[in-house]
Amino acid sequence: MRKFPPVLLWLATLIFSLTALAREVQFPEKTLPAFSFILPDEWSLTPAEAGNLIMFNQNHATGIVIIVTESADALDKIADEAFGVAKVDALQSKKSAEISGCKGFTYISGMTNDKGVKMSIETTLVRVNEKHIAAASLLLVTSATKEEETVARLVLNGLKLVRE
Repeated sequence: MRKFPPVLLWLATLIFSLTALAREVQFPEKTLPAFSFILPDEWSLTPAEAGNLIMFNQNHATGIVIIVTESADALDKIADEAFGVAKVDALQSKKSAEISGCKGFTYISGMTNDKGVKMSIETTLVRVNEKHIAAASLLLVTSATKEEETVARLVLNGLKLVRE
């Protein structure tokens, strides 16, 4: 009998439990392009007035914010404006990224919210077509556990863009 390393068994258990207690979400619900993904049942899901969708785990230690919107602006300009409005710290790094074949960048920074909570932010911003962009931001509070971060990254990495 073949033995698996404990980490692989733990990860398999985590993935199984995530899919067993999860729901499928599409955002925006009725228009394309849209994000499609699996969200754990214990996570909250809140559409915001700005047109984005905000999701947090139970204790708000990890979260993901997504948006699909019209914009012909350059991705760097959009990121600069969004980070300025959110009062994000200076950009720490930028790297090439893609979501469902749509190319763009991941911008990494940090911030302290109005309540004094420090968090890291990883925002992936991609060009979907000549009219639309999509963004997904991973928020990790400094007190987030490795398990909470792993689940959040599984949700983030499971984001798919539906275009047709």
